[in-house]
Amino acid sequence: MPYGTDNAHRRRTGDHHADRQRAGDRPPFLRALYRDAYCPDHVVDRGRAVLPALCERVETGRPADLTALRALTHAATEEFDDLQAVLEEAGSEI
Repeated sequence: MPYGTDNAHRRRTGDHHADRQRAGDRPPFLRALYRDAYCPDHVVDRGRAVLPALCERVETGRPADLTALRALTHAATEEFDDLQAVLEEAGSEI
């Protein structure tokens, strides 16, 4: 079954993937998104990956000033913005 169809089915029936049941390994601030069938897990996973990547870039790059730090955070914001297209492909939106 195509992913978009599966996602629509889950919204209608409340049938969720088993990994949505295992919220213990999910950060508390993302658990609601993982439980929500409107937000596909693979999209939440991609968004979740942005934050540690940003931290790594800050820690390894050691921005010299606020302007350099803003450049790094702006890039992370663009990564989140890019998820809009992925959500649309899955039949969802931001």
